[in-house]
Amino acid sequence: MESTSKSKLRPSGTDLSLPVLPIEVAEVYNLNGSTSEQLELLRTENSLLKHTIKELKKENLFLKKQNTSLECVREHISKLEEKVAHERALDRQRLAKLETRPKLISQETQNAHSNRLHEQMNRFHLRQVTVRESASLIGVSKDHMKKIKRHLADDPRFVIVKDPHHKQRHLIRLI
Repeated sequence: MESTSKSKLRPSGTDLSLPVLPIEVAEVYNLNGSTSEQLELLRTENSLLKHTIKELKKENLFLKKQNTSLECVREHISKLEEKVAHERALDRQRLAKLETRPKLISQETQNAHSNRLHEQMNRFHLRQVTVRESASLIGVSKDHMKKIKRHLADDPRFVIVKDPHHKQRHLIRLI
């Protein structure tokens, strides 16, 4: 059985020590010459191929490193894009918050606070108070009192004036 498989691989009457090459390969290498020349030619080509393979491996390694660094850069860019998108969302929220009008205090609550402030100022014999002092007199926050101050300007019992000693401070005076 072994002889039949060898006979299929090699033409009959060929030397088993030399490999059988296709016709194109034999023409390229000009195998009609001596065996030592052929062997030297094959060794030279083998060394050239090995050198080319080494160069290709180096290039492949370099490309893999570049690909890794590019992936890191892409990842970093995507993180920055996410951060920018988050900051934009926060900015939109801040703008929406700034654009919305503050809640107005009901007329009933404003009247109750102005009456209470009038009573407290008369009780302690105060002619004028700052917004902060008026907030502590009626037991509300300073911010809440700033909202009430708008209503006090319309109340005939009070006058809102600028503090002569402080640029940004307003005083609430009794008439």
